[in-house]
Amino acid sequence: NESTAAALYKFNKWKYDFQFLGGIYQTDFVLGGGWAGNIKEAGFKGELTYFRPKKNSLDPSETVSISIMADQTFKNDWYISVATLYNSNPSNVFGVNGNIYNTNLSAKMLFPFRYNFHANFMKTISPISSFTFAFIYSPEKNTLILIPTFAWNVATNFDLDFTAQSYFSEQLHSYKNLGTGIFIRSRWSF
Repeated sequence: NESTAAALYKFNKWKYDFQFLGGIYQTDFVLGGGWAGNIKEAGFKGELTYFRPKKNSLDPSETVSISIMADQTFKNDWYISVATLYNSNPSNVFGVNGNIYNTNLSAKMLFPFRYNFHANFMKTISPISSFTFAFIYSPEKNTLILIPTFAWNVATNFDLDFTAQSYFSEQLHSYKNLGTGIFIRSRWSF
């Protein structure tokens, strides 16, 4: 029940890339598909995945996951993307006992709520630095995650990213900050 295997078929038609997949994901049979293309100058992408439990699964529920995204790069070095994610079988568990990281995310459960919205705004500050502000919002428990990031290309083959993640949600009849994490990531390319 821990194996994952799939077959993927890709093709291009009408200036769009399409893909179809079928396989096994742990305790489920999986069918899915997606596309990527443009509407005028904006990117337009989407995916749909259907998970059907195998015969003797402990989790007998079927799940459909759908995501749609549009993005655009502007001449003044701004990049903006907006996306939505739908999950037909959400867990609705987020921030229990103050633990914001224990949400059991997986290919079947990309986010714990049924409806989710994401926006990303990136501005190139200089050829070696950029600032990104992203957020994820779900109407379930009025959940909001704020994610600012500063990226810096320190040297030709060395990068540093400074990222904060701040989580907000309605918990026990009040709206509160569940926690903030600050991360530094380095990349050395060779």
